Amino acid sequence: MDFMERRGSGFRKILDAVKFAPNYTEENLPVFNSNPYSFSVTFKNMNYGVEPISEDNSQKTREKTREKTRDKIIKAIAQNATVTTAELADIVGISDKGVEWQIKQLKAKGIIRRVAGANGGHWEIVAGEDNSN
Repeated sequence: MDFMERRGSGFRKILDAVKFAPNYTEENLPVFNSNPYSFSVTFKNMNYGVEPISEDNSQKTREKTREKTRDKIIKAIAQNATVTTAELADIVGISDKGVEWQIKQLKAKGIIRRVAGANGGHWEIVAGEDNSN
């Protein structure tokens, strides 16, 4: 089609994303095809023939991920009591909404609390976590 002069950055993004997928192998890399009239990408089913993860294991994995995220938030608060939700999102690598959900959980468990208001306040770690790491 002659619209593309060189290989674009989207190819690298696609390949990188596939490499981090569960059940990835070199044989599962996408296949790019083009001719003068069309362009296509074929993604292989990396789950074909793989035993599915049980719901119990899936739940355990989710909870472990949440625990690691909570630990990162607590560590960030221990290092900077005035850290913002947006800064926590960058540090932890999740969305602002994800940080807000985690903070709500930590507050409900009595692990952290907000002292003063959202503007000009700070976080305190109350109890229940070892923050020496």
